[in-house]
Amino acid sequence: MDMDNQQPSVLPPLPAAPELPAEHKTETPPSSSASQSVAESMRVLKTPPPPPPPVAVRSLQSDIQSLESSGGIEPKAAVVKLDDLELPMPSTTTPVADAEEASGGGTGSMIAGMLGGLVLVVGVGVAGYFLVYPALFGEKTGDSSVVTAPTVPVSPPAPTPIVHRSLFAKLPTFAATVTVVSLTREGIAAALQQEAASNAPAKSIKELSFVDGTGTSLRFADVVTVLLPGLNKGEVRNMTEEDFTGFLYYNEKGVWPGYVAKLKSTAVVADAQAVFAGLEGLDVAGLYLNDPGAGQGFQTGPFKGSPIRYSVFAAQGASLNYGAVGDYMVIATSFDAFKSAVDLLGL
Repeated sequence: MDMDNQQPSVLPPLPAAPELPAEHKTETPPSSSASQSVAESMRVLKTPPPPPPPVAVRSLQSDIQSLESSGGIEPKAAVVKLDDLELPMPSTTTPVADAEEASGGGTGSMIAGMLGGLVLVVGVGVAGYFLVYPALFGEKTGDSSVVTAPTVPVSPPAPTPIVHRSLFAKLPTFAATVTVVSLTREGIAAALQQEAASNAPAKSIKELSFVDGTGTSLRFADVVTVLLPGLNKGEVRNMTEEDFTGFLYYNEKGVWPGYVAKLKSTAVVADAQAVFAGLEGLDVAGLYLNDPGAGQGFQTGPFKGSPIRYSVFAAQGASLNYGAVGDYMVIATSFDAFKSAVDLLGL
């Protein structure tokens, strides 16, 4: 067969592809050049936002600058733009994450830190016990028991000695100092008996000053409450001065002791009379040199305008008289002794 003269064979046409349903069709995206053109047109048409308004802010630095510029009249707030403010941004990490990051996120590091802190606390405690405590409180001895120092009784301060001055405005002819070695009823009685043995003319008074064994003047409240136990010493002190004058009155019936004390300027006469009224229920025999015998009830009699309380006793010439006359409290073991003492007071 002649190959050169052979005609080529013609193939039959391919069948047409079937058309897809509408739901399977896809739109062809626009070309990239078309997208760029749309974006550029949108940027051109978009209006930029207005700038933020200025705000007034006060700080230490702005106040200092304001005072310098105004001459120190008044600080004013500085006007700044919000864009110029440097505001702190909130942290985007959590404390747990920070702690884990700082510690390396390992449990071993946390345990090591706790052990280190415990060792430090123990070390400080040991050092304080063995170094600081001995320095402050001294070394501990072998005996760990607490030794309490014996309590030393504190004696009250000694009272200020008083200077005796006679209360009599008219000084009597006779005067003596009576030394009371023992401040008791018996001690006072013995000292008075010894002085009474030194005779004096009848109807005369011998002034007495009382001192103890060291020559210190005795106080009225101490003496009278010893002679009249049961009389309130505190109340007597509140009403009378500490210094006092004693006396012995001599007459044909015997020797009669008596006492004069000046009332305090703060004392009320009626209150002073009430304080010494307490002696009416007491044993008054200690005021006498000899037993006065049984006494009658107390009565009130006026004397120089003052109410005087008195009681008559069985012994001849014995009567107990007391009362506030003028600024003085007078106690006497006979009425004649009472009158003579008031006369010497110048009343």
